[in-house]
Amino acid sequence: MADTVDRAAFSSAADEAARRNDARPPSDEHDGQSIVELVERLGRELGELGVSEARLETARNAPAVQRTARDLAGTLVLVIAALTQRSCSPTWR
Repeated sequence: MADTVDRAAFSSAADEAARRNDARPPSDEHDGQSIVELVERLGRELGELGVSEARLETARNAPAVQRTARDLAGTLVLVIAALTQRSCSPTWR
């Protein structure tokens, strides 16, 4: 029976605290920053988050990233070699 009374008292105290929080006007936590400044700040922070996530995924998949980078570099070398070979070859007919 004591548990029921304690739970009820705790519940009513929690409800009262929630009502007090709802009754308060929203506070100015932004120190006078405009909405545009806040959106710009959000954009910068989301960009930083994206870079951090990319670095984390790269670190997790380092061998696959290294293989892909090596394959792309090899392909680029072959394309450049083919283009320079074609431009340097004589066009005798």
